[in-house]
Amino acid sequence: MLAEYRLLGFSAAGHPFRLVRAALPSGVVSSTLLSTLEHDAAVEVAGLVVARQRPHTAHGTVFVLLEDEAGMINVIVRPEIYDRDRAAVRGEPFLWVEGTLARDDGALNVLAARLTPLPVEGPPPSSPSAADAAGSPFRFLKKLRQSPPAAKSWG
Repeated sequence: MLAEYRLLGFSAAGHPFRLVRAALPSGVVSSTLLSTLEHDAAVEVAGLVVARQRPHTAHGTVFVLLEDEAGMINVIVRPEIYDRDRAAVRGEPFLWVEGTLARDDGALNVLAARLTPLPVEGPPPSSPSAADAAGSPFRFLKKLRQSPPAAKSWG
């Protein structure tokens, strides 16, 4: 999978989050589970950054499209959150997002409250299993970060 990403920018063998899903904290939900949650539910998601958009007409709002092993996740980053978490939003290939689920006419979006790089040394620090985790899936992400798939940026 690493060789495919280095050479092709994608993997026919599967998505990298297929290898790390079981090691993520239980609170981090898959894109497939978002549709089962209520509007305004607190939610945590993680994924590979596919696209970043900051259109001039959005008045500083940034839109990030994440991809996990099951699908896409739309993340809306308000200007004050972007200012605080700018480094992660602009430069990280794998993000962990804490926020609120927003349902609007069938569309699902995560309104970000906090964006952080997905740790590559082990589970996120708030994970209850952080002390006893093997960490091997995260070592895979560390290697993939050396040649991550390029995110598209517009605006």
